[in-house]
Order: sequence, then C-alpha cells, then structure tokens
Amino acid sequence: MDKKNPYKKSFRVQHNLEVLANLFDFIKGLEDAAGERPPIILESTGHYHKPVVQYFEDKGYLIIIVNTLISYKVKNSSLRNFILYPK
Repeated sequence: MDKKNPYKKSFRVQHNLEVLANLFDFIKGLEDAAGERPPIILESTGHYHKPVVQYFEDKGYLIIIVNTLISYKVKNSSLRNFILYPK
C-alpha cells in the first residue's frame, strides 16, 4: 500500500444506515489493505458528525474529532507534509 497516494476516490457520506454501511465496507477494505485498524478522523461539524461517531464507536473504532479552524490552518502548513509524508 502506497502511503503517499489515496487508497480510493473520495465520496460524500450521507447520514443514513445504508451509506454508513458502505463507508464501513470502504474502511474495512482499507483495514485489510493496511493490515491494521485505522483511526477515523472527522472534522467537528456541530451535531452533524454525531451519527457517524456513534456508528463507528459501536463498531470499536477510535474516533478523533478535529476542530475545523485548526484543520484548515494545517492543510497548507509544512507540518501537514511532515505528518503525512515523514522521511
């Protein structure tokens, strides 16, 4: 698995059980490819992220909620490149 390239294409996630089940299948595929369970990192969206958090916490995943202002600032910083692509 190439850590510098996305696993698959991104997609939008609606908050219904069918779409969350599809997201779960996607994450299980990632888990199988990586050989370990990934943490799930979400931006805080007020109450909108709560169904996703509940769904994956019930399945035993580590959920990390990130403040949107902080994630916006980190997107273009050199720290992001260091974290994602350490030498």
